[in-house]
Amino acid sequence: MTTGGTAGQPLRTFDDQGRPLTEIPMVDGVVQGLYRLWQDGRPVMDLPFVQGKPDGVGVWYDPQGRVQMRVTFVAGRKHGPAEVWQNGHLTARLTYVEDQPDGVMTVEQAPGAPPQAEVPHQAGVPHGVATYRSETGAVVRQEQWQAGQLHGIQQDYDPAGQVTARRGFAQGLPDGPETAYTPGTATPQRVRWWQKGILVGQQLFDARGTELRREGKVGPAPAAPAGPPSPSAFLGRLKSLMGGGDR
Repeated sequence: MTTGGTAGQPLRTFDDQGRPLTEIPMVDGVVQGLYRLWQDGRPVMDLPFVQGKPDGVGVWYDPQGRVQMRVTFVAGRKHGPAEVWQNGHLTARLTYVEDQPDGVMTVEQAPGAPPQAEVPHQAGVPHGVATYRSETGAVVRQEQWQAGQLHGIQQDYDPAGQVTARRGFAQGLPDGPETAYTPGTATPQRVRWWQKGILVGQQLFDARGTELRREGKVGPAPAAPAGPPSPSAFLGRLKSLMGGGDR
């Protein structure tokens, strides 16, 4: 069923049970005002429009009616603060500039806990020094990004702040020395040498740091080292909630 659509009345549609499906404010044939969507009688989206384009803070809701996402639009493009929520809790904050993430993306963990990740973005991709933290706020990893690829030094830390591993990257590939340290010390345990993703040799040490042996070329690079979850997952979630991120 459809109602409204006349001068001063929004266009409204309803399902077979009389529950609202859409509410579209129209002025001279152009969407102007708060565009609303429902599913099974529950709110799905509230998105303000100005002269036919999203403009203002749009809100998306989960099946329980809780906020799932907030995104700021200007003249039809994502531009300004955005938030992603899950089960009623804030999980990520980011800022858009002309439809692209730009600035520091903050990934939250438990309410009241320090941020899990802080990853600077530029023109839609990670760029700069990213920091990952444990539930207590201790830094567990820092890494350098350039134009969306790991480029520079990546370091892992133990709860006391001691470096446990240091790796070099160049344009997303392991490059240079990769050092693993004996726990609780600054003594190297193993050093691997990489050239553009190819392992070309390694050194092994005892607990006192005395070299045990050296080995030549070992093989290609393994899978990327395990670590904190990538904030790109939150960007993907945001896009999926928006139906591909095209609105």
